[in-house]
Amino acid sequence: MSAPELQGPQDTVCRKALWATVLIVLLFCPLASASTLATVVYTRNEPWAMTQKGTPAGVSIDILKEAASRADITLNFLEAPAREKQRLLAQGNADLTVNVREGDKILRTCETITPAYLTGRRFVIYSLRNSVGNYPRYEKLRWHYVGIVRGKTYFEPFYSDRSIAKKRFRTLSDAFYRLMSHNVHAVAASECAGGYWLSQHQDLSRHISRTPIAFDEYRPMYIGLSKKSPNRKELQTQLSQALISMLQDGSMKSIRSRYHMGF
Repeated sequence: MSAPELQGPQDTVCRKALWATVLIVLLFCPLASASTLATVVYTRNEPWAMTQKGTPAGVSIDILKEAASRADITLNFLEAPAREKQRLLAQGNADLTVNVREGDKILRTCETITPAYLTGRRFVIYSLRNSVGNYPRYEKLRWHYVGIVRGKTYFEPFYSDRSIAKKRFRTLSDAFYRLMSHNVHAVAASECAGGYWLSQHQDLSRHISRTPIAFDEYRPMYIGLSKKSPNRKELQTQLSQALISMLQDGSMKSIRSRYHMGF
């Protein structure tokens, strides 16, 4: 780029001023418009859905998207199996993940971004609508078959209670369909996963209802940040501030309510 020809006794001064203006534009404008890029690695875990743009959606992802938007962070999503997710985070090839709880093995490679976006989860028992009255309290589940999802964690004493027969299914959808075909008497699920599934299957939801049995588990859930992320400090500060603002203005509560989560 060359400066235009200037005429008159003030040539030198004008040229210097013009070049100074050009340098300011070149140096500072790109920096002002730059957005931090972060790769989010996740495993397929209900409730997940895909938006029309091909990105995942769910209570954890939606909260992260809103926080990133407030912090001017561009997110790139990558689905991977659990072991691959941990490897990517350990190597710094992925920056963020969701659904991190205290005591999780993934904390060997991640740190948590505070505050927690969920403080716990509520487990509920579902049954066919005309059978809900058979399960007014927990003890009534004994000697009945309850559907659960293979690999998921559930509340105690239910999970280790041998007097309750548990049938394991690959997905929550499989469990609910088996309930409809009378292969199990009830289905145990988190309020979030069960409520979201039923909201997406209106044709079946009129036949299935929650029983009065519920259990609240206090276990905070966090966004995880790779210890090897090249943008570790910026992401920690920016996302933490965004999450605090979401708690203060009620937007986090609004997102949770879309997925039938009260806390």
